This record gives sequence, structure tokens and C-alpha cells, in this order.
Amino acid sequence: HPTFRPPRVIRAMPPYQITRIGWGYFTVQAYIILKAGYTWISEDAQPTPDGVEKGMLPLEWMLSFDGDGSMGRCRLKYKHEISAEDSDSSYDDDSEYEE
Repeated sequence: HPTFRPPRVIRAMPPYQITRIGWGYFTVQAYIILKAGYTWISEDAQPTPDGVEKGMLPLEWMLSFDGDGSMGRCRLKYKHEISAEDSDSSYDDDSEYEE
């Protein structure tokens, strides 16, 4: 959010969380970018900034500092492309995240 400093945060290693003190409510946008060799199995997936097809998944939710927030869990699928040296196939795996 533009009122936070810094307004944009990138987390490349666990823990994938941030803590802020504030008031009110607003929509938070997050983008989950998979490491090289992985792609999302989702119609919502987008290309990453460096052009990897379906490597980025946009998420958004309403954040409330008034105690009206919610938590949810989603099961998401991704694909890992195995190099030709390892195998000629790819496999699907399930991934979870919590809001």
C-alpha cells in the first residue's frame, strides 16, 4: 500500500510474511513467482517480469486492521519441468498457501 514504507516488499526466502501497523481496510495485491523450471497450473497465471509463461500468480484480498480480516487456505497446482537429462516428462504437484 502506498502509505506503508516501503510500499512494496519482496520476499525471496522464508518466512514469506510481513508485519505492519495501520488502520482501516484496503485491498492487498501479491504476486507469487515460482523459481526457474516451475509453472503454475492456473488460468490466472501470468508471465513473470522476465517472460516465463505462467510463472507468476497474482493474488489479492481485503486487509482489515479493525479485526474484520479473514484467513483462508487454497490448494494450488504447479508443474515442474524436468530437464531432458533427467526425464522426458513433467509432473504436477500440489502447493498450499494461507492468506
